[in-house]
Amino acid sequence: MTSPDYIHVAYGEPHALRGRRMLAAHPDLRALAGPAPTSAIWTVALVLAQGGLALLLAHRSWTVWLPAAYVIGATIDHALWALIHDTCHNLVFRSRTANRFVAIVANLPLVVPGAISFGKYQLLHHRHMGDLEFDAGVPGPTEARVVGRSGLAKAAWVAGTILVQGVVRPRRMTRVRLLDGWTLVNIVVQVAAMALKI
Repeated sequence: MTSPDYIHVAYGEPHALRGRRMLAAHPDLRALAGPAPTSAIWTVALVLAQGGLALLLAHRSWTVWLPAAYVIGATIDHALWALIHDTCHNLVFRSRTANRFVAIVANLPLVVPGAISFGKYQLLHHRHMGDLEFDAGVPGPTEARVVGRSGLAKAAWVAGTILVQGVVRPRRMTRVRLLDGWTLVNIVVQVAAMALKI
């Protein structure tokens, strides 16, 4: 039986080294790097598509909306989270502020106001990979012990990722300020959007 402990590695954060190796092997990739403002157009299009789908199926039988939500809605949801990820790395616009606005727009159909917080924790994850005080991508010891090796518990954990990363993990990250001005803007916009949908 393998140890329930974490897997410990001797090497540092792998992203930068992997990036340098990829660019050395394929220098033409450099032309693909950097901000892509067309992502803002995709963000708006996906938000409108998700809203349109909700309006179109709102009064249909669950036998229609459930598969549509699972296949189409979940695909759009994932694409919006990928775009939110890009905004936190300033890959939509060069301006940090413009990227935050795009993230807040991408967050609109996702119910939980998590775009700005995700960005904050994502950047900390890259800077402090594996450090339990700063890396929200790593489960803490209690979380790892509770989930354990159970496939059912792991499925529930993955299904509740937004709660785990938004509520559980920030509690152990006491040196990171959870609420700031942009997080509050995200919350206010999201609550207003949800109130309009009701």
